[in-house]
Amino acid sequence: MSTEDSRLVDLELRYMQLDRLVDELSTVVADQSKLIDRLRADLAALAARQLGSGEGDGGDLDPLQAFERDRPPHY
Repeated sequence: MSTEDSRLVDLELRYMQLDRLVDELSTVVADQSKLIDRLRADLAALAARQLGSGEGDGGDLDPLQAFERDRPPHY
């Protein structure tokens, strides 16, 4: 096998590894996006429940805005 052939094979192998890695990272990012969306929905539901139970004076605040306003001091 000539030097050019071995370089070409090396490049093809690297490309295949990078392509596989991109697919794996894409899956991870998609999973994280779903998790973030679910956590945001949970946070909004918890904030809405807190505002609805009479704790705090939420007024017309969005649940996420209410959370930002009532954030615990350790944040």
